[in-house]
Amino acid sequence: QKNIHFLNQTQMYLTWLALAGLFAYQTYKAYQVNKDLLIGKKTYPAAQRYQFSQVALLEFTYITNFGSELAVVSMLPAFFEKTFALEHVVAGMIAATYPFLNLISRPSGGLISDKFGSRKWTMTIISAGIGVGYLMAHFINSSWPIPLAIAVTMFAAYFAQAGCGATYGIVPMIKKEATGQIAGNVGAYGNFGGVVYLTIFSLTDASTLFTTM
Repeated sequence: QKNIHFLNQTQMYLTWLALAGLFAYQTYKAYQVNKDLLIGKKTYPAAQRYQFSQVALLEFTYITNFGSELAVVSMLPAFFEKTFALEHVVAGMIAATYPFLNLISRPSGGLISDKFGSRKWTMTIISAGIGVGYLMAHFINSSWPIPLAIAVTMFAAYFAQAGCGATYGIVPMIKKEATGQIAGNVGAYGNFGGVVYLTIFSLTDASTLFTTM
C-alpha cells in the first residue's frame, strides 16, 4: 500500500534484482550438484529410485492445500473487515477461526488417510472439498449473515488443512529411504503456492482469489 512507505521504487527494483540474482545462483548450484545425473554420467541403483511423477502430484496437492491456506490466512482479516465493515480487532478474531481449526483438521486428514483404505481416494475427495469450499467463499458478500460467512470459511479451512495431513500421509509411501528429501520437496511447493495465490490477490480481488483456489 502507498501509505506504508516500506520501500521506495529504487529500493524495490534493487530488491527484485537481488532476489533474481539469488535465484540464478541457486539454479546454477543445483545444476552443478545434479549435472552428472542429468547427462547420464551417474545413475542411482534401482532400489533407490522412485517415480518423480508421484512427487509432482503431491507438490501440486500441497500447492492447493497449504498454499491456499497461507494465502487465506494473510488476506482473511482484511476481507472480513472490508466486506462486513468490522473493526480491526473483531475482523482479526473472526479470521483467526481459520488457522485455529488446524488443531483438528490437519491431524484428521492424516488419520482419515490411514483409516479410509485408499490414500489416493482420500486425497481426491479432500481436494474436491477444497474446491467446493473456496467456490462457496467466492459468493460471500456484505448481505450474508456473518455466522454463515464464518461457517463457509471454516468449511474451506477444514478441507485445505486436512489436505496437508493427507499429503504427508502419502509422502513416506513413495520411497521410505528418501522420505526426508521428498518431504522437503513437497513442503517447498506449499510456500510457492502461497506466493502465487497472493500475487493473484494483489492483482485482482478476494472473489477472484477464491475462484482460483
